[in-house]
Amino acid sequence: MRRRRSIAWLCYRGALFAIAFAVAFAQMAAGTAITAQESDEAGGNADRDALIALFEATSGQDWVNNQNWLSGKPLSAWYGVTTDENGRVTRLSLRGNQLSGEIPAELGALSMLERLVIDDNQLSGEIPAELGNLSNLQWLDLDRNLLSGPIPSALGGLALLERLDLSGNQLSGPIPAEIGSLSKLRTLYFDENQLSGPIPAELGNLVQLRTMFMEENQLSGPVPPELGNLARLRALSLEENDLSGPIPPEIGGLTQLRSLNLSESGLSGEIPAALGNLTELRWLYLDESDLSGKIPPALGNLAQLRSLLLSNNKLSGEIPAALGNLVQLQNLHLAGNELSGEIPSELGNITQLREWQIGGNQLTGCIPASWRSAASIDGDGESLPFCASPAPLEPAEQPAFGLSGDLLFALYQVALRSFRHQALQDLDRPALTSLYNAMGGESWVNDDNWLSDRPLGTWYGVTTDIHGRVVQLDLRGNQLSGSIPTSIGQLTNLDRLVIDDNQITGSIPPDIGYLTHLRTLDLDTNQLTGSIPPELGFLIELERLDLSGNQLSGPIPAQLGNLTELRTLFLDGNRLSGSIPPELGNLTELRTLYLEENRLSGSIPPELGNLVQVSLLSLEENNLSGLIPAELGKLAEVRTLMLDENELSGPIPAELGDLAQVQVLYLDENMLSGPIPAELGNLTQLSTLFLQENELSGKIPAELGNLANLKWLYLHDNELSGEIPAGLGDLAQLQGISLKGNLLSGCLPVAWSRVAHNDLGEVGLPFCAE
Repeated sequence: MRRRRSIAWLCYRGALFAIAFAVAFAQMAAGTAITAQESDEAGGNADRDALIALFEATSGQDWVNNQNWLSGKPLSAWYGVTTDENGRVTRLSLRGNQLSGEIPAELGALSMLERLVIDDNQLSGEIPAELGNLSNLQWLDLDRNLLSGPIPSALGGLALLERLDLSGNQLSGPIPAEIGSLSKLRTLYFDENQLSGPIPAELGNLVQLRTMFMEENQLSGPVPPELGNLARLRALSLEENDLSGPIPPEIGGLTQLRSLNLSESGLSGEIPAALGNLTELRWLYLDESDLSGKIPPALGNLAQLRSLLLSNNKLSGEIPAALGNLVQLQNLHLAGNELSGEIPSELGNITQLREWQIGGNQLTGCIPASWRSAASIDGDGESLPFCASPAPLEPAEQPAFGLSGDLLFALYQVALRSFRHQALQDLDRPALTSLYNAMGGESWVNDDNWLSDRPLGTWYGVTTDIHGRVVQLDLRGNQLSGSIPTSIGQLTNLDRLVIDDNQITGSIPPDIGYLTHLRTLDLDTNQLTGSIPPELGFLIELERLDLSGNQLSGPIPAQLGNLTELRTLFLDGNRLSGSIPPELGNLTELRTLYLEENRLSGSIPPELGNLVQVSLLSLEENNLSGLIPAELGKLAEVRTLMLDENELSGPIPAELGDLAQVQVLYLDENMLSGPIPAELGNLTQLSTLFLQENELSGKIPAELGNLANLKWLYLHDNELSGEIPAGLGDLAQLQGISLKGNLLSGCLPVAWSRVAHNDLGEVGLPFCAE
């Protein structure tokens, strides 16, 4: 969705003395809690001002949730804000809340802030250096925005910082050496930017670091050997950069490393034998580079390895027989090198192989028979035959454990009684194990206790009930990859499944429809494809469904209309097509409906007028056509209504003048015609009215002068005519006015000369006389 202009509104703030006196009286009389203003007296006044600045700078009125913002309530009641006992802001979390605009420097005044999480929004501009003043900050998540410019060196002063995520932006310039001063840092994400220059050797000072991701940048120069000091590092990715020189053997000292990704990085020289010391390694990606020499036999020491990618280098010599020790290996890519000789028979020990590449070498002999069931993704590789299979073993004749008959059955019953409770606890263990294996668990940011024998409730992201059944699974932003396994449907007690903001691919399994206790399903911000399963309509207790930011296609299932408890539905940012099902009008508990940025067509169902509790409704950026249903005028609670960038035609219904709570109304970039209804002058809460780029005609209604809260009025590129009503000059809150491309006459209200954002110079009319 295109970036909107900043549109701010201010609310009542009472006099300090009067509120303090009233609170003191109320506390003496009834022992009430501390009020918002007392919190300000305790040191939070600067915090309140900083939050107001953020709201105004990032189009707060357009956020998905801005509950209580700018109100007189305590800051802790503002959505996404957490405060301490003194009313000071300690956490600010507005992830995925549609913030746009620039981060204001005033946030640097939140001196008690410990977590700043404003990722997955549309923030632009530079990161303000003032964030370096947040001396108590432990988490800083600004990822998945549109930020540009350099990384401020002032961030190196955040001595308590444990997590720094700036990934998925448009940041440029060098990585500041000062980042190496963050001695408590555990997580560092700089990936998917445009950073350049060398990797600072000072990063080797980050001895608490667990994760370092810097892929998909333009970093150059060698890999600093000082990175070998990061003894606690578990994941290191430098892929897709412009690095040079060899892989430092010091990397072999990172004995806790589970994932090492240096693919497409430009590195050359031999693979250090010291990498064989990385005995915890699960993923080793060295493909698509300029590496040469032999494959070190020491790599055979990596007994936990699942993926070994060495393809498209200049490796030569024979494949080491020691690689046959990699019995956990699932992916082996050796194609596009200069390897020669026979494939060692020892590689037949790799029986769990799922895919292999060996083409483009000079190999001889035969391909291990145990690879026959795996997928070759380079044809038949060297056009070599499969080796002969070994003779099958004779089946055993004796009964299990040497027991038989009644004795075996009796022991089974004793065991069943003895371990009934443990069995109940472990009922969900196979499903979680399957999920871990299918979704790259070895390379997750955090997989503490997964696949261990400890209770499931101790596994990272897992919550269980008193019986040990899994009720919540929250692995948001944990680097999950691969497809969601069908075994997810076995977690039948699950009421919350949150696996958004990962790299999950494939389709949504219909088996999720078995999770009939589910209340929250967040799969957004992944790479899911295929259609939305109609089986989701079985989740009759669901209150939140977020599938946004994927690549889903096909129609919206009418079965979603069965989810009568649903309060939030996000399907935006996909490739959905077809018409909007009228059955969505059954969702009478719905507060938020986002269908924007898809390929939906057909008319807007009048049944959407039944959504009487909805406060945010966005259908923008689709291919919708036909009339705007008059029934939308029944949306008594709607605050934001966005129908822009479609192909809607016909008149604007006068019934929209009944939307007493609406603050933002976007009808622009359609084919609407006829006059602007005078009834829109009834929308006394309206701050933004976008009607531009339509075919509207007639006069501008004088009733629009009643919109005392209006800040943005865009009417440009229509066919409006006549004089501008003088009353529009009394809109004291106006910050933006656009009228060009019409047929207006007369003069412009003098007060508009002070409006900051305008196109009045292109209208061709003089200002009226004072």
